[in-house]
Amino acid sequence: MIDFSANINPLGHPPILKDKLALELDNLIHYPDAHGNLLKDELSKAHNVSSSQLIIGNGVSEIIDLVVMSKALEKNAFSALTITPTFSEYSRAVKAYGGSSYHLEYININDNYLKIIEYIKKDEPDLVFLCSPNNPTGELINAEKLNCMIEACNQIKTTVIVDHSFLPFVKKEWKKIDKDLEQLNAVFLYSLTKIYATPGLRTGYALSSTSITKQIEKLRNQWSINYLAQVAIKECLKLGGFEDKTRKLVSCEREKLLTGLIKLGFKPFNSTANFILVDSSTKGLSGTYLFNELAKKGIFIRPCTNFDGLGEYFFRIAVRLPRENEQLLEELKCICS
Repeated sequence: MIDFSANINPLGHPPILKDKLALELDNLIHYPDAHGNLLKDELSKAHNVSSSQLIIGNGVSEIIDLVVMSKALEKNAFSALTITPTFSEYSRAVKAYGGSSYHLEYININDNYLKIIEYIKKDEPDLVFLCSPNNPTGELINAEKLNCMIEACNQIKTTVIVDHSFLPFVKKEWKKIDKDLEQLNAVFLYSLTKIYATPGLRTGYALSSTSITKQIEKLRNQWSINYLAQVAIKECLKLGGFEDKTRKLVSCEREKLLTGLIKLGFKPFNSTANFILVDSSTKGLSGTYLFNELAKKGIFIRPCTNFDGLGEYFFRIAVRLPRENEQLLEELKCICS
């Protein structure tokens, strides 16, 4: 069975991480550090920020919920804007806390950022979600254009949430922060579960201003970050070589997949991340049909019918190991013929 539906590092987690966690099992008898203060110290050094500008959570999904919950407590009626197609957890969280969720359909954010800014200024939503690289398109928002959208939100006191969960697959300097967090009404999300293939440990954190992190910290369950997850994050911050190896592999294999898909007559999006969104309308084959046919061969892809802005003729695949990617292309070739 080969799972192309989950956007996890094809190399799996680093062997040293498994060894390190095994050595820590005896410490499970103790309660974890409720606020992750030692971990915050390590993360603050890595990002060159103050530990008071950090919030650690049980995966990025918990932090998304906490940010939305904070806004719901601040305002009885609040609204949130997403640029679709994008991660469905944003809208889910907003609706779960009684907010009004609406979206703009721009499959290419970079080409339409001025229109997005114009809409933000006109409609003044309470929250704006931006994902870079965007899931499922893989588009990396240009740094200057991203800053313009953040500044537009700042001017009208809209909180902008920038999800950088997949940035470690793209940039070696992903930890670098070139903004004054205290001057921004923004929350930057980071996940290590993707790049280090540890989704079962639920490790995520965010950078923001001290005032925002204080508000979020008041709402967070103090025992949400388990001990092994904290150990894992601290260990992962030392593994730059593993990240380099991952980026090299993903970049090379992504290009092979893009070329192969185009040759088969599909329309893949030019992703920068470890996954590719594919338009299959040119072949007249729906994502669900392809899912069912590939599943017979033990290969699983991600139909995208539940993404706002995408229809039945879209599917997403993760970038995996060379032999697995070759097998996917061969099976797609058989289906198409």
